[in-house]
Amino acid sequence: MSEIVAKSYRSAAIAIDNDIIQKRETGINNYLENYYKLDDILDLVKLFFGKKCDQGFLNQFSGIFTEEDNTFANDQTNELQVLAGIILYEICGMEEMDAIFRIATYVNSYIFLGNCPVSDEIYQYIQLIYEKEAAKNRDEIVFGYKNISQLSKSVTFSTIEEGQIYEVDSKDINNLSAMVKKINELCLVINKNYSDLMDKNKILYENTELLWWLLTGYSNDENKAYEELSYQQAALLIGKDLAEIVQCKPGPYLAHNLLYRALAEKGMKKCLFKDYIDVCRDETIEKMIEGKDDTVNTPVLFALSKKMETGEGNWIKAFEKKFGCIEKEYMSVDIAYQIYIECLLLKW
Repeated sequence: MSEIVAKSYRSAAIAIDNDIIQKRETGINNYLENYYKLDDILDLVKLFFGKKCDQGFLNQFSGIFTEEDNTFANDQTNELQVLAGIILYEICGMEEMDAIFRIATYVNSYIFLGNCPVSDEIYQYIQLIYEKEAAKNRDEIVFGYKNISQLSKSVTFSTIEEGQIYEVDSKDINNLSAMVKKINELCLVINKNYSDLMDKNKILYENTELLWWLLTGYSNDENKAYEELSYQQAALLIGKDLAEIVQCKPGPYLAHNLLYRALAEKGMKKCLFKDYIDVCRDETIEKMIEGKDDTVNTPVLFALSKKMETGEGNWIKAFEKKFGCIEKEYMSVDIAYQIYIECLLLKW
């Protein structure tokens, strides 16, 4: 960990020595072992991008480092951002897919909005880990079967005739113990292979659905082909529809390419963010959010939920208060990908 701590501090132009590195490492380990919860990820990402996070979380987070270094204060904003980035880096290294998917979605949402993280190197690492684990996850589901070894032929028991009194000796006990142990091992392997088989079938089913989706190019919400819709409508609907098809986390790692193919020539067209939001019908928004609007923490779904709540154009003030300026143009394929990962996050 020392290397990433030192590099991150240097890139943020924060002076550091070996004593401080040791204290910060102790604080990071203390947080990860005793305080970290999956729900903290959003606040960690906000800190990583220099955004305002929950004050209770911030107080607890800074307090962990004050315990190790009484000169550390909760107004050391730049250092807190760096520490949040290092912790996100460490969480990704744990290779827990729920956390990696959540981190990648929130990080990409802030990048989508044009924000810069405190460390580009940590951002690139998060992207690399996400792509690697996404590919690995699906490849192992399809190909990761284990052979079942047989019981050893040396495990044998003496023949007992009817009416014969037989005393179990230590050899019999050892043989019985070996057999029970082997049966337990076989059960574990069989259960694992069964689980892998079910996941493989999910992937095969998902691939079939994706193929039909690409071939038909049809929106059930609008009862029209995507090519008949405006590119603003198509972008949102295609992203939502892909998220509905995906069954296995974190989804196909070439999702952006699939969306580009589904959008065809519409994929490169651009317009302002607000134009994508205002064109979406409330019925479609309701399907995306499915009554979970109180848990929406990502930009496109937040904007859509506020549009459904307050009406066309009236959502902008609430969005700017939470996420910032909306005066930015987006290609429709980028909007489609963003709504896709946001819908997946809400789904899982």
